[in-house]
Amino acid sequence: MVYNCIVKLRNEKWVTYHSVNHLQKFTDFLDKKFEDNWLFFNVYDKNDKTKSNQILKSFQNGENRNVPTSKDY
Repeated sequence: MVYNCIVKLRNEKWVTYHSVNHLQKFTDFLDKKFEDNWLFFNVYDKNDKTKSNQILKSFQNGENRNVPTSKDY
């Protein structure tokens, strides 16, 4: 499955990534690129043609870290 992910950073900015297909590797990428400066990211279905923007899943960083442990959640 292919996802779009929107990441919330500590500096109050948002970053969008399109066509994410491996959520565990995406989390590793965030850890390397932003170190501990990302708060959470929301996952959306890239192929949703209804434009509903329904969040499939949300993962967070920090004290209560909740991140994917496989390719798909």
